[in-house]
Amino acid sequence: GNGDEASGDGYRYRGGGLMQTTGRANYRAAGFEDNPEALRTPTNAANSAARFWSENGLNERTSVPLGRTQFNGVTSVVNGGQNGSAERWQMYQQALRALGR
Repeated sequence: GNGDEASGDGYRYRGGGLMQTTGRANYRAAGFEDNPEALRTPTNAANSAARFWSENGLNERTSVPLGRTQFNGVTSVVNGGQNGSAERWQMYQQALRALGR
């Protein structure tokens, strides 16, 4: 959804917010196409992440500790694939242990 290199869209719509929104179409969906820098403020970054999480049904999917299959499903929604999933799974397990779960 970005324009050509001369448009500057690649830089303008670079990863922003807590969910690292990228690309013009995703900024549009998040409501920041006309003011991409606004996504970089702490309040907007947090609000856009919460909206993404809620709109994608992730609250319901993560209300209890996840098994690997469920974890991979959430990873696919958030990342669009499984890149880095093994490392995140290990960190998730560590976090659960720290929380006594």
